[in-house]
Amino acid sequence: MELINKLSTYTPPHFPQDGKRLSEIRESLRVRGSDGVPLVAVGNQLITGSHRYAAVAQLQSEGININIPVVQLREIFKDVAFINYEEGLHKCGCPDVLQSN
Repeated sequence: MELINKLSTYTPPHFPQDGKRLSEIRESLRVRGSDGVPLVAVGNQLITGSHRYAAVAQLQSEGININIPVVQLREIFKDVAFINYEEGLHKCGCPDVLQSN
């Protein structure tokens, strides 16, 4: 797992649609910092955390740096022998992520 504060390294899964949720997360990060829950990525493509990603980007534009942990999906499953990583990505609808890896 790595800690990032340069979000340009990653691409979010989508842009947040819920402005209220984004505001709540941004203010929580401003007051408490990161909660330590990692964003999950496949290569440089995030598959979780679009609201946290956007909130951190907004805080950075205000000069506030927040370190967010990022873990690679492969690391999560590395010790689970019965999971075929590539097959799992196809089943969850992520084949395009495999091609970018």
